[in-house]
Amino acid sequence: MESRTKPVENRRGFVAHPRWAWVALVGIVLAFVVTVVWLGPAANFGSLQDDAMYFVAAKSIAAGHGYFLPSFPGHLPALKYPELYPWLLSWVWRLSPSFPSNVVPAIGLTLVFACWFLIACFLVAKHTLRLEPAWALAVTALCGFNFFSLLLAGSVLSDLPFAALALTAVLCADRALEKDADWKWAAATGALAGVSVGLRTVGATLIAGIVVVAILRRRWRAAAVCCVVGGALSLPWILPVLERLLSPHVGTSVASPGWSQTLAFYTSYFGVWSRSVPNWATQRAVLLKNFISTILAPGILLLVPLANRSAILSVGVGGAVAIAAWIGLLVHFRREGWKAIHGVFLFYLAMVLPWPFPPQRFLVPFLPIFFGGLALIAREINRNAASALRESATMAKRAGAVTAYVLLVALAGVVAANGAWAAPRALARLMARQRSLLASKRQAYRWIAGNTPASARFIAYDDVLLYLYADRQAIRPIAASTASGYDNDPSIAERDADHLEDVARHVGAKYWLVTPSDFGIELGDDKTILRKREDELLAHLPIVFQCDSGRIRLYQLPNPERPGAGVP
Repeated sequence: MESRTKPVENRRGFVAHPRWAWVALVGIVLAFVVTVVWLGPAANFGSLQDDAMYFVAAKSIAAGHGYFLPSFPGHLPALKYPELYPWLLSWVWRLSPSFPSNVVPAIGLTLVFACWFLIACFLVAKHTLRLEPAWALAVTALCGFNFFSLLLAGSVLSDLPFAALALTAVLCADRALEKDADWKWAAATGALAGVSVGLRTVGATLIAGIVVVAILRRRWRAAAVCCVVGGALSLPWILPVLERLLSPHVGTSVASPGWSQTLAFYTSYFGVWSRSVPNWATQRAVLLKNFISTILAPGILLLVPLANRSAILSVGVGGAVAIAAWIGLLVHFRREGWKAIHGVFLFYLAMVLPWPFPPQRFLVPFLPIFFGGLALIAREINRNAASALRESATMAKRAGAVTAYVLLVALAGVVAANGAWAAPRALARLMARQRSLLASKRQAYRWIAGNTPASARFIAYDDVLLYLYADRQAIRPIAASTASGYDNDPSIAERDADHLEDVARHVGAKYWLVTPSDFGIELGDDKTILRKREDELLAHLPIVFQCDSGRIRLYQLPNPERPGAGVP
């Protein structure tokens, strides 16, 4: 797979880009922005849960109250997320304090990072994978126009901001690992990696991966500078995580399993993992399924949602795409050797694979190498087919070349249809459903704000949304274990269902809000089991409000017990 023409490099060591490539890149970025805006993503705010928690913590920071979750019954400082992204979002609250209109500029902040991410994808494809401009642009388009990138770009989440910093860090690292590179490149690498830890704790894998690659390539000074700068800048974000790990909240030790499990959801990733993966058998199942999902990720990330309509597309085409992408990356690795992104990827997987949740969303930072590996294979097929058609080849070779072209064109057609039509349409339908559901929820929130005491506590799966709209503290009924989705064991969900009223009792909740989106993120059949138990618990309780459609109901609970001592 050697290139026939050696790329032209400038005196700084980077591959020079023709002017038309930059113009095309700007066009891709603008088309991406227009698509995200067209989707109207503000309607989806809160459905991913993490986004609302980020934003309400940002409100607390903007008000000068510090980093805590004001929607939580009682006082809950130091969430499981690092503070940097909520701090950035706090400037949205300072400049535009009116909710929900300020959700749009909050999404705008994410969209700025998404544009940065796409530019970084182009540079990774061009410099790290050594793809020609046309192929690098194709990779960039694929990195933007897929279901996951479009969804995340319209969300108030740290995924794409982290991906932008991570890819920029590995680009700087590759420059720092060249012979006689200025030490400032290593310092910039460490700075970007250290700051990324403030966005997501998994950013620590950037520092580890880059330093290990530097050591393997015997770039001792670069390794030392990156380690010192990155370590120093990551400490403000790492130390609170270690403190929470060594000194968990008092409430997690109380006897009520439902309460301690739910409190861990708000305060500790380690707590969530330890409760969802209680033994080696479950961990083995998590590792195996997540590993298989990672192997298939290039096809899944590229072809969802179109592939969901056909087993041939999902298994056949998706599997072939994944295999081709990995082969392309393997050939590139053998030819180019260790690059910074290789080391980062290995350390990153070491943290993602044990996590009891499907890994596709977490793999978005590596889209350019997944799709770049596919582009490397497609480029080679194209070259060999073109050569066979130009030369005096046998009929068999010519037939093979024509077949290869037909397959490439067919794949390109499927990918283009998915990115330009299926993925945006699927997201548009999702936004329309969310917009309709939110209109009904807002009826409930208005009633709550006008008819319940300010001190009342609520059980609500969309707890933060209830707080933002109605200014009442709320908490989800339970943070269900994801283990049953890996063990295929419904008894785990049934055990969670048996403790569905623990949280309400512990916080002294007065009301319980039920909506169609409750338990929407749970895996497998968990949501069915939990919904059935919820219906049983609330069946004989008075309904004090229901929306016009009847889909949303507010139940009044019996006189609440005194809130438990474990409330922070």
